[in-house]
Amino acid sequence: MNRAFSLLFMFVLLLNTNGSFAQKASLTGYVVDATTNEKLIGATIQDLTTLRGVATNEYGFFSLRTQNEYKCRISYVGYGSKIIQGTLTGDTLLTVELAKGLEIAEVTVTADRKRSFDNGLSSMKLNPEMIKNLPALFGESDVLKAIQLQPGTQPCREGTSGFSVRGGSNDQNLFLLDGIPVYNVNHLFGFFSVFSPYAINSATYIKGAMPARYGGRLSSVIDLRLKEGNNEKLHGQITAGIIASSIALDGPVIKDKWSFIVTARRTYLDVFSRPISYIITKQQAGYYFQDFTFKTNYEINKKNKLFLSFYGGNDKAFMNYRDKDKTSLYKRKYELGWGNKIAAFRWNSIWGKSLFSNTTLYYSNYKYNNGNHEKGYSINPDSLMQEHKLMFYNNVTDFGFKWDLDYYVLSNLHLRTGFDAIAHSYTPGASDFINYNASSELRSKQGRKYRNIELSAYAEADYTPIPKLNFNLGLRSTSSYLTEYNRPMFQPRLLARYRINKRLSISSSYDVNVQNVHLVSNTNYGAPTDLWLPVMDGIPPQYSWQFTVGANYQIAQGIDLGIDVYKKELTNLLEFNPTEIIDHNVTNWADVTLTGTGEAKGLELMLEKSTGDLTGWIAYTLSKSDRRFNGINNGDVFPFSYDRRHNISVVSTYKIDKNKEITASWVYTSGYNITLNYNWYVINIDGYQQVVENYAERNNYRTPAYHRLDLSYSASKQKKRGVRTWTFGLYNTYNHINPFVVYPNMLDENETNSETIRTLTVAGLFPIIPSVSYGFKF
Repeated sequence: MNRAFSLLFMFVLLLNTNGSFAQKASLTGYVVDATTNEKLIGATIQDLTTLRGVATNEYGFFSLRTQNEYKCRISYVGYGSKIIQGTLTGDTLLTVELAKGLEIAEVTVTADRKRSFDNGLSSMKLNPEMIKNLPALFGESDVLKAIQLQPGTQPCREGTSGFSVRGGSNDQNLFLLDGIPVYNVNHLFGFFSVFSPYAINSATYIKGAMPARYGGRLSSVIDLRLKEGNNEKLHGQITAGIIASSIALDGPVIKDKWSFIVTARRTYLDVFSRPISYIITKQQAGYYFQDFTFKTNYEINKKNKLFLSFYGGNDKAFMNYRDKDKTSLYKRKYELGWGNKIAAFRWNSIWGKSLFSNTTLYYSNYKYNNGNHEKGYSINPDSLMQEHKLMFYNNVTDFGFKWDLDYYVLSNLHLRTGFDAIAHSYTPGASDFINYNASSELRSKQGRKYRNIELSAYAEADYTPIPKLNFNLGLRSTSSYLTEYNRPMFQPRLLARYRINKRLSISSSYDVNVQNVHLVSNTNYGAPTDLWLPVMDGIPPQYSWQFTVGANYQIAQGIDLGIDVYKKELTNLLEFNPTEIIDHNVTNWADVTLTGTGEAKGLELMLEKSTGDLTGWIAYTLSKSDRRFNGINNGDVFPFSYDRRHNISVVSTYKIDKNKEITASWVYTSGYNITLNYNWYVINIDGYQQVVENYAERNNYRTPAYHRLDLSYSASKQKKRGVRTWTFGLYNTYNHINPFVVYPNMLDENETNSETIRTLTVAGLFPIIPSVSYGFKF
């Protein structure tokens, strides 16, 4: 780690040497939405004289060194471009406002419109408005469902938010909410994500060519940034759907200085299930999820801003039983729950003319519990007669500190550096047991808390030596202390992009990643019951490298074709040892797990139309992903569970007029892989027949292909106090029952040849599901 910090120190020294630059002044500031003043992340600022430019960072900030006489174009996807020009007499700090959907004629003629594939298909920015309009289960918009429709992304199973990216596991995806890691992103067992669409300002999806400022996961980064709130006037939205409702408010506390945004969402399934279940079974059963998002920001002055953000959400399934007579009272409660809590304090500061600093303190917590609790009371006298409790827990807690520095050295050189320190605490597979009655009492708590400290530092340079050629070079160092794996692990990153002409560009990237946590499970569902295991003695960090080559061709204005080819190698993957019994009293997790390797390769294609009344894309992925563990499948290579050879998604939105639109999405994927018994035989034990199964190979059966069509229609109308929107949807329009689980049936006797045979049953989850929601925005 000392070498990494030495490198970082030398890099910071470089940032302070700027004596030989030809440019005399800097154009510095923010790009914002003209209506809401929300920061526009990734907006481009191009000097029309030199044709060099920069992009706004994760906080909407930019700094462009230019000549005294300047003329620049500012543009952002979905917004009208804007020309600014003038004479600089010194360093200038300004705020540039862009309006949605308006294009200036001068820009249309002279500008080379920035395309969405500048990094190939490895990095994409998703439009929040597009996410809201996509058809979704029960009419609930979902950013993660939108990501599943991108090339290279393999969904897990029907309805779930989990996914595999370029052959990686679900835990190898880094989910960031305002830069803070989120460990569980699922509501309703994965059918919804925890992120409220209204609160999201921008969504960046990176699956290759990962910049050095990101780290901690092997396969992808989903970087979601929250809105800051309208600092001009109060706005809000109320939405009511079939199973959930939500409310959102944002506005100023002090106009142009202090703003906020707050969202809340809850299901009401339990409201209906409680009385119905009690009438039928005399038990109260139900399920609900809820979440709450809050963010506020305060402008100290033009160069310093403070931010405070919070997210809290949880899911709970329960079943309560109560029985009472004249002498006793009996209570039984079963519950299954999981949830996240996230809090962050952030300080943005502009140093001088070209330096931008961001300092963050944060807290992230994930909790899971599952079990039952029974109590028996004597009514007269009132006393506890018996108690039985068995609860299981799986908790993760992070306390982190991050510091990031952006330095706009020249108009063609943008440097970044920073470090972060995280104190991790993991409690995998803990239990709480109570067995009490009048004659005996037994209480025990099992489980161990694992702690480690993860330190990382990075340096990154975005360099454009000539307008047609761009490099992103980076190095990241990561160490995990309080374990045997405390040496620095260096992760080089390289991305090269070359624009052959105005229509055609090519790119190539190589990146290395390290991950200091594993998610292990006995299932393939990506359920909250999976265990997060940290790096510890005997369990090394995961490691991967990836090489990607891509090209992008602009067929016509607003129509682009992208292609990526990739190869990825993974080591130190973790699986439970199939010969070990896994319970919640494991004392050494290294004794019950195995480490292995993986390989993935694939081809991705995407054709996108981004302008006009009809927009959308067609994405295709051809991929192969394998695993190898010495203690599994006789040490031979076997296909990964989500090695789905073909994946196609077609998404289209047609704008009927300014208030009405229709959206359709169709997906097709090859089946996922499961392990079925290769053969079996029947033995007789004490007069009872018992089936003995022989599993010959891991993941030896591929389920039938998955395909589904979803439709959505929305109509808006301006009312006196706001805009009301009705949204109607059809999930699985042609009612194709897709496989969710596959299991063998009971043995049957074939009447024709008296042979013992076994058949398989493929069970689906969702038939055609209509949905309707009402929203009012003011």
